Amino acid sequence: MAELGPFQAAARRWLKAHQGDLNLAQVVAALNGLLAGSGTARSAQDARWAGTEEKVRNALARLHEAGKSGEQLLLITLTVKATQSALGPRANPEFQYVQIAKMAHRLASGTHVRSALYGTFSRYPRAEGAFMRLLGQTIEDIAGIVADSEAVREVVEAAGRHER
Repeated sequence: MAELGPFQAAARRWLKAHQGDLNLAQVVAALNGLLAGSGTARSAQDARWAGTEEKVRNALARLHEAGKSGEQLLLITLTVKATQSALGPRANPEFQYVQIAKMAHRLASGTHVRSALYGTFSRYPRAEGAFMRLLGQTIEDIAGIVADSEAVREVVEAAGRHER
């Protein structure tokens, strides 16, 4: 996680510098639409038995219900792609999808039930398997429109300048 810090900060600066870009605004709106159109989230216990596509939909619904935004998903995508570009591995898109999914999943993954008798009971769905690859790919398919090779190169360069 520490190696992500400079790239995440550079990606945040890149997003701020390109705020007026129409393409960026459309991608953020599309990611917001992806979150908003995901429906109602199921509990972690219920989602456990769901199929791959349903788990992806549920993860997006959990992010939406937690108030996460398309801009946050774009930031994650830029961060992962820049980190992977600078540090590797470079040839495996599945690795990239899983890393994007892991970061997104951490934003809102658990179900927390409060009970007067038992206190707080927390359940976290497993972040593994085909569901993670599909979640990351779903996010990257949209975010990748602006998180392209040019944007990634700019973020990597900016991260390198600030690290010195």
